[in-house]
Parts: sequence; structure tokens; C-alpha cells
Amino acid sequence: MREHGPLTRAELGSLCGLSRTTLYDAVGALMDHGTVLASVPETAQRRRGRPAEVLALNPSGSQLLGGV
Repeated sequence: MREHGPLTRAELGSLCGLSRTTLYDAVGALMDHGTVLASVPETAQRRRGRPAEVLALNPSGSQLLGGV
């Protein structure tokens, strides 16, 4: 997210290659700690079902995350 900006869970999953379950668990933990924030853009196109949440790093957070 730091490199690509705000992403949906689907976009994040495509980029990192994690399974859907692993991704949801990891994102949930990051949201619980306040590292990642989720929002629904007001300009989101309305389709059936829930609108996709966009995930972004918390700008007031000062944590460092990394991966290999």
C-alpha cells in the first residue's frame, strides 16, 4: 500500500499472492492495531452487494512493515 496507494482487498491479494483467508486475517490484525484503515470511497460505482472497501496505511501510524 505504501508503494501502490490505497487498494481493495482483491487488488492487494493479486499483488501479494496470499490466499483470501490469510489476507483477511492479516488485514484484520493490521486494522485492529490501527496500522491499516478501511473506507468506502463516495465515488465508488454502485453494484450489487456491498461496495468494496479501500485499504490504506494509517498516515498517523509510525510502524514499519516489510516482506520478502
